[in-house]
Amino acid sequence: MVTVWDARLAARSALAAGIMLGLIGLVGAATDEGVSWLVRLGRTLPLAPAAGAVGAYLALGSARARGEIVALAALGRRPSTSALPAAVGGAFVSLLAAAAVLTPGVDPHVFFPSVPHLTAFAFEGGAFVDHAEGLRVGPTGDIEALAPEVVAATAGLPAHARGAAALATALVGGALALVGARARLGALAPSLAGGLVASAAVLVTFQAAGAALVSVWLAPALAGALLVAAGLGYRARDGA
Repeated sequence: MVTVWDARLAARSALAAGIMLGLIGLVGAATDEGVSWLVRLGRTLPLAPAAGAVGAYLALGSARARGEIVALAALGRRPSTSALPAAVGGAFVSLLAAAAVLTPGVDPHVFFPSVPHLTAFAFEGGAFVDHAEGLRVGPTGDIEALAPEVVAATAGLPAHARGAAALATALVGGALALVGARARLGALAPSLAGGLVASAAVLVTFQAAGAALVSVWLAPALAGALLVAAGLGYRARDGA
């Protein structure tokens, strides 16, 4: 049964995660020149799952400090059940980030970093265009630099890259939010170790997909496995 206290805990977790992600975005945007603010802020979306984990950890920490978890346990409610709304709130931020990844204004290349291909000009619209280098050579020989947004939107990406990135963001977000809540219940070291290793595996898979070495759907598959493992680990942890 969802209570008012659950809703407030989830809201605090989502707010903390959103503030953290916003601060990261502002710092990155302030130091990243040459692109629009929308593109700059979009490059922080891969960090949404980490922000959600921290948000869940902080929100649950304040609840524990006030003795709310212990009080609910005295009434017969398991600590893991009381802590679950914090994980839901943290995961909500990742769901919003996943939805943003699906929008055309967000550059999905941040999920699939790869070495640029060799220069290759193509004849488009009466001019020679190299999307990899971001250059256009006009009929009179004048060289023009393409807008960064055009380069990001037209450079090669694996098929279904945007959908795979969004799905992986949502799944990893749910997993790391559970990890953050579980860590606040007293399993800090194993939770952080498992979360970091699994997240690194997803990141490496994205890089391999960007280099066309593996399928883009391998990253969401690993993220789904991470979510299942985090859920099982969370259920096994019921200490206060």
